[in-house]
Amino acid sequence: MKLKYLILPLLFISMVMSAELTSAQIRKAYYNSYELEKQQRYADASKALDAVVQTYPQSYTANYRRGWLAYLSGNYAEAKKYYAVALTQYPASIEVRKGLVLVDAARRSWKEVEQQCRTGRTTDYYNLDFAYWQAVALRVQGQVDAASKVAEEITVLYPTNTSFLAELARIRLAQNKKDQVNALLESIYVLDPYNQEAVAIQKQMTPTK
Repeated sequence: MKLKYLILPLLFISMVMSAELTSAQIRKAYYNSYELEKQQRYADASKALDAVVQTYPQSYTANYRRGWLAYLSGNYAEAKKYYAVALTQYPASIEVRKGLVLVDAARRSWKEVEQQCRTGRTTDYYNLDFAYWQAVALRVQGQVDAASKVAEEITVLYPTNTSFLAELARIRLAQNKKDQVNALLESIYVLDPYNQEAVAIQKQMTPTK
């Protein structure tokens, strides 16, 4: 009887240990995932992490990565699901919040983009990604003055950031301030002569025949 009672706990411990992955197995799974991502095989890259997620379903890193891969695949519902699991582990995660912003922007869910950015900026107010997408979301929703305020705050801090200069030019175009649009475009071309955002904005200003 004593031997039986000794063996049963050992068997239980052995079963638990066998359910764990070794460090080498985990590294290999991530390595395979990264290699498959390089080949743009995003579904396979996600599948490479199956063993990790099955063993550690609440894993922050695995769910964060799967969220990113689902976004790249255009599977936005899945991306949001994985990012939501990652947020349960690190609710203040800036990188997950950025991922959610990209997903919602791809879905053109501008109200959700705005909300994600507002939430992110409560932690990191001058974060460039959050500020940029908040300005875009506000402009697209017709809140041009609010968008202008956000864009102006950042361009004061980063005067040579061409993405913000271009967004500010779009905002000025929406405000019908064409002289300011032209000045902003000139600034962009000085910094980046081949800037495609500036080219697209200039085309918007050119009357079609």
